Amino acid sequence: VTNWLKKGMLYCCLPLAQALIYLKTTKREEQSLKEQSETFNYLDMEKNKIEKLSEKLISSREKVRLSFSETDFRLQTVLMHQGIEWINDSKSTTIETSAYSLEVIQKPVVWIVGANQQKQDFSLVEKLVRLKVCRIICFGNFDTSIKYSLSSVVDGYAYKNKLEDAIKIAHEWSKNGYAVLFSPACASGNDFNDYKHRGVEFNRLLNELL
Repeated sequence: VTNWLKKGMLYCCLPLAQALIYLKTTKREEQSLKEQSETFNYLDMEKNKIEKLSEKLISSREKVRLSFSETDFRLQTVLMHQGIEWINDSKSTTIETSAYSLEVIQKPVVWIVGANQQKQDFSLVEKLVRLKVCRIICFGNFDTSIKYSLSSVVDGYAYKNKLEDAIKIAHEWSKNGYAVLFSPACASGNDFNDYKHRGVEFNRLLNELL
């Protein structure tokens, strides 16, 4: 009531036209503030929804990854050492399967990836590598396509001919809270009989090193 009395006194002191303009302006300002408040409330609710969905998505991905850990050489956690998770994903023989592995890991990744004569379009995972991978170690006989496609989007890149040397570099580059992902993204090549043999050798070399 007091506010309306004050406004009424003001209107009495103003010419009628000015009073009407003031009244309309005040109502527009009040309406604008109301709309802004409603917008902010809506954005807050949407933000909360997104955060909850993100938490559910991360939890779901972790459950999927853990279910794979029971399968030999497919997202299999083989060692936890000094806060670093070593994951054997030797069964990933294509860039598509390795991309999925990178997607479900919710930690900074040091990626040990293979290279052979098989042609791979590594540009398909460039955005994913930017988001998930800190460093890449390539092993095998041909690293050119990986080097030119991905080395510029990570903090570090190294090439080693032998898997043993690649594991050593990964150990030097990783730290507490990281995951070292051995996901070759290619067939086994000349050094291994198949992905199983390659996975066994990774485990053996890792145990010898650590």
